[in-house]
Amino acid sequence: MAALPPRINISYAGSAICFLHGGATQNNKFLFASENDKLEAEFAAAHAASPIDVVIAGHAGIPFIAPLRHGIWINAGVIGMPANDGTQDGWYALVSHNDGQISASLHRLTYDHIAAAAEMRRAGHANGYARTMITGIWPSHDILPGSELSATGTPLPETAQSLRLSELLHVAF
Repeated sequence: MAALPPRINISYAGSAICFLHGGATQNNKFLFASENDKLEAEFAAAHAASPIDVVIAGHAGIPFIAPLRHGIWINAGVIGMPANDGTQDGWYALVSHNDGQISASLHRLTYDHIAAAAEMRRAGHANGYARTMITGIWPSHDILPGSELSATGTPLPETAQSLRLSELLHVAF
């Protein structure tokens, strides 16, 4: 992991997209949909390093798409960990291009959560997180802001959000 770059920038259908793990200022930063000021600051930091339109990140584990003043922040969720919503599913994001429009959507990923939890236990890793694979509830909530904490155990919609990004990317810095 130490050899990987802290960010990857690509151009896709005329938009500059930046891939981060957590945040622009800290690789393991937890960022949530309810923290608009933090998202704005992290987006500005990413943009200052290299002009971008969209950030796609993860780490925080609860998927969201957040239109910001100067771009869009997408948290893709986590493929191998439930979103603290009481379901066993992981999450991923799709970004697509069709007829000159860029769209982003969030989707559930159903997997053999029982086998994954059993393998985690066999390997002696993180029993609290192995339990999360079964319950869909995280073992620790200390990182969650109030909005996300109060939503614990509430299943997210099948497709949490789908936005035409091209319509939102009209505000310049």
